[in-house]
Amino acid sequence: MMNRKQIVLPLIAAVSLVLPVAATAQNGFASNTQQTTQQGKKIKPVKFTLQNKSASTLELKSGDEPVTLAAGESKVMQAPAGTRIVTASESSRGAAGTVVAQISGDMNGSTIDLH
Repeated sequence: MMNRKQIVLPLIAAVSLVLPVAATAQNGFASNTQQTTQQGKKIKPVKFTLQNKSASTLELKSGDEPVTLAAGESKVMQAPAGTRIVTASESSRGAAGTVVAQISGDMNGSTIDLH
């Protein structure tokens, strides 16, 4: 017959080796799940108005979407926070790709005047 110490000591050693690995694996799984959940959230669009106060037509891009504003025209827009409004073509105001505005969450309901 085996002595209880001969059974219990190897069992404790095995558990003490496996337990930290299992805890680490569980933490890694939880953090991956959390990142996926955060990435899967829908980003609420920001509503704003672009208003061309200049005397000429403006060619812009809101993200990848082209936007044309005639002189004096206003256009209600929607875009996620972080979207950049840039010039689509070179003009007297600057080179194509010049950032006109970057949308943030606190701009909801605001008007961006372009001169």
